[in-house]
Amino acid sequence: MNTATQNTLLNYLRSIQATAAAKAFLKRTSQQFVLEHGWWYEPVQLSDHLAIGTPEQCLTNAVNLVLDDGSLIYCEGYALYNEKSLPVIHAWVTDGNGNAIDNTWPLPGVAYAGVPFKSLFVNTTALKNRAIVSLLDDYQNNYPLRGELGDQPDKWLEVRGLGLTKVTECGEANSTHFSKKNVGSIAARIFDVGGNCINVNKTGQTMIPEEHETIVRQIVNELNQESKKAGKNRVLMGWRTRLEKEPPHLRLHEIDEIMRVVWRRLGRTP
Repeated sequence: MNTATQNTLLNYLRSIQATAAAKAFLKRTSQQFVLEHGWWYEPVQLSDHLAIGTPEQCLTNAVNLVLDDGSLIYCEGYALYNEKSLPVIHAWVTDGNGNAIDNTWPLPGVAYAGVPFKSLFVNTTALKNRAIVSLLDDYQNNYPLRGELGDQPDKWLEVRGLGLTKVTECGEANSTHFSKKNVGSIAARIFDVGGNCINVNKTGQTMIPEEHETIVRQIVNELNQESKKAGKNRVLMGWRTRLEKEPPHLRLHEIDEIMRVVWRRLGRTP
């Protein structure tokens, strides 16, 4: 494994701190969750018998590999595509030997730090959300792994999929590599689960295109007219279906980001 790229990724994980709002009802950030429970995985070439997935759909691609081959284990965490790239939240599978098998990126990444999850937990979360979503960024259910559930690994950790070493055993990290100054310089380039860049302003608020802002306002207005949770869920599912099937035919990561912004506007997320 490449210790230099591991240190880059480890320094990033250690540099991210929860906002004051998040600390009020969450115990950890997704980065801290990976620090607590994550393992290092060795990048390997994709075998010829494994299907190449759809670009920017790492969650679905990894789940499909597990569905096709029950010996594989779903992993989610953070990864670096190359030495010049920034860390992104990402999904892959492992074979139980500490390997990172990635069918999303055209080439294996250079560093993978993540957590192996039980298939039952992955499937239950997908059914609850009616979609394959990030386990680390499950905003619709108020980030359960960042709360009490994160302290109950018996419910979600797949021990068959443990990696080569714990994430915190990478070696002494260079704590200045991702200093506050450096983090601030990349604050306008936050990435979603598919590795897609999301713009944020200086206060950390998500900036979305004007046409998406119009959609967000419409959804928020409809949600504010619903007093019950069931009604709000119907509104959200209705809008997601419309956005997936009707013009402007947004990509899935764009729809996910619209939904995240909606929840933040409603005060349901940090």
